[in-house]
Amino acid sequence: MNCSEAQRLLYDYLNGELEQLDLSRVESHLKVCSSCLRIFEFERRFQSLIIDRIPEETAPPDLRSAILDRIGQLEQPGTSFPASKKRFFFRPALVLAPIGLVVVFLTVVFFTSREKQKDPIAILVQNHMRVESSNEGLTYNSSDPQFVSSHLERELGLQASLTAYTSSGAVLKGGEVIPVCNCKVGLVYFSKEGVGISLFLCHPGELTCPMMEAISHRNRKYHFARIRGFNLLVWDDAGLNCIVVSRLPRETLLDFASRRA
Repeated sequence: MNCSEAQRLLYDYLNGELEQLDLSRVESHLKVCSSCLRIFEFERRFQSLIIDRIPEETAPPDLRSAILDRIGQLEQPGTSFPASKKRFFFRPALVLAPIGLVVVFLTVVFFTSREKQKDPIAILVQNHMRVESSNEGLTYNSSDPQFVSSHLERELGLQASLTAYTSSGAVLKGGEVIPVCNCKVGLVYFSKEGVGISLFLCHPGELTCPMMEAISHRNRKYHFARIRGFNLLVWDDAGLNCIVVSRLPRETLLDFASRRA
């Protein structure tokens, strides 16, 4: 099993949904691949954090009242069923009704959580936070733009000139390839003024971003948004889709982006 196959099974693995054969293959891969192990461990901790912060939900008073009224109707005399049959027919329903409501609620929470996990912007922000906390974990830990860009070109077929971005005063820390939904994306990490900048690179059309503000800077078009405490800047460049995630101000990110060749 290679890295791409293992990372494609990431969420199924974390949610305990893999068949035994795939489970064994993923675990065998994680024993020999430190890069995938870091990604899996980060996602595991992130899921645990989300679960810990999910508030307890209780049924609304109106729903509780409606259920109790329905139970009362089922217990009213006058039914055409004999008492012996009534006891075995209706009482299981009284037990299953609350269980059914719990199952429905948990199903909604589960699939809502899964959809959030598949949100491409959320995944980009998660990876930025991961690298920002420890950029030593990058697969290609190097300050050489040519070295990092050559690896991205080999793995993704992306021809990205990274040297220009360092002319803004940003320091290249390294890069890696990460899975985002159903595609692979190049992550190039910089630091400027002590603040991290994650530049994500992919082929056009592979990632869909939410509605963003259209802006113009130095006769080039960009899209900007502030999401979850981070600034996002998106633009197209010579056949590449470029997305920046950082806590730096918008004008600083625009200056960073406009330095590209």
